[in-house]
Amino acid sequence: MNGRLFEIGLIVSTVFAACGRGAPDTATPREGVVLAADSTSEVVSDSGPAAALLGDWVLQGVPPQRMPGLHITLTVDSVSGARYFGRLSNYFSGNVGQDPRAYEAYGDSVRAGGIVSFSLLRVDSDMLGMQMNGRLAVDTIALDIFVLGPDTISAGARRWILVRR
Repeated sequence: MNGRLFEIGLIVSTVFAACGRGAPDTATPREGVVLAADSTSEVVSDSGPAAALLGDWVLQGVPPQRMPGLHITLTVDSVSGARYFGRLSNYFSGNVGQDPRAYEAYGDSVRAGGIVSFSLLRVDSDMLGMQMNGRLAVDTIALDIFVLGPDTISAGARRWILVRR
């Protein structure tokens, strides 16, 4: 009977490992620690001024844009003090999708007054693919600058914001 219980435990551990989870009784990372997106990055703490940026940020127009429109999602994967690191995770213009992997990952620091910047270079050229600068306010970032390719995006009375999803 003990051999059978050991065998069942081994199967359960294997199933959890195959699902990307450890066995139920394995230790989990400490509270407040975020694992960076790629294996070359270090483990970083989520305390500090950049902690408010962790997660997905979706571009929106104020007033809202009608479909089809510009759909951009930035993901902040990890932070360390005032530094933040992330990637473009979604980019549609109208009904045409762009591969987010065509843009390099970004990293910057939260500056005085909650000023943040996202500079995304295209992988296949030295040209700036996207630039967004704005002021962080809880779950929104009001953009002062929004450059997409060679164009500064402004649409009359429309303001652009990033909203935490």
